[in-house]
Amino acid sequence: MYNPLVLLPAFIFLTAVTCHNEINTHQPVHSSSVEPSTNITEGHLRLYRKIHSFLIRTKEYKNFTFQDTVWHVRNDDSWIAPKELQEEFPYYLSGYDYEDQPVWIMEVGKFNLRKYIERGPEGEKNVTTYLFQAVHRVFKSMLDKDTPEREIRGAFIIGDCDGLEIIQTMHLP
Repeated sequence: MYNPLVLLPAFIFLTAVTCHNEINTHQPVHSSSVEPSTNITEGHLRLYRKIHSFLIRTKEYKNFTFQDTVWHVRNDDSWIAPKELQEEFPYYLSGYDYEDQPVWIMEVGKFNLRKYIERGPEGEKNVTTYLFQAVHRVFKSMLDKDTPEREIRGAFIIGDCDGLEIIQTMHLP
């Protein structure tokens, strides 16, 4: 079963994403609904390479091939988040710091993670995919400032916790 409770801190710190799932054990996702394309742009290839360079350093994705990463990113990014989820967990790129690292704002206090987990597997999958999309967007914002002389390998995430109640993040199982 998905465990998005582990994804939230991973997203905030851009560290290892450790989503555990009984159904999708992070094996190659070639069975996804997204078909491969031979018409991948150079921009997409650069994004997939950047994401892959981070993912393969994590426990869950260390055995992913580059093609596995492409399938994973394309599958998640082709999904359209429910409007409710987008409204209840807004995040946005605020700008860039003096070293061209992106600065993202996450309105964590508005997000009741527990509510989605209690909805069962579909709610868990929705939250997990939504958070993966957010991570992919952070990588894209890093890529946007890469130059041939310097690759951006960091980002700042500011979590606005106004209104956060700890019960929103708790789920005993």
